[in-house]
Amino acid sequence: MGLKLYKEIVSSGMEPNPVTHSAMIYLCTRSKIYFDSAVNFYDQMKLLNFPIHLRVHNYMIQGCSKAAELERAWAIWNNLIDEYLTMAMGMR
Repeated sequence: MGLKLYKEIVSSGMEPNPVTHSAMIYLCTRSKIYFDSAVNFYDQMKLLNFPIHLRVHNYMIQGCSKAAELERAWAIWNNLIDEYLTMAMGMR
């Protein structure tokens, strides 16, 4: 799967970036088996202050649905709304 490729890329010296993290989140949310990895990539994106595209939030909410993580889905949704409202009001 993509996790092996990601590890090879990082071990070769490439720095993590928003694009690779987004792709990994997409791949990991396709199956509930890898959902914990998606959560780790998502948390890393926030920790590294990477811009998180709307579709990444969507991937995460869909992954929450597959993994039966309703509370996490609500938390992601509420954070998303807060971020976009803050941006819309020019407070960011």
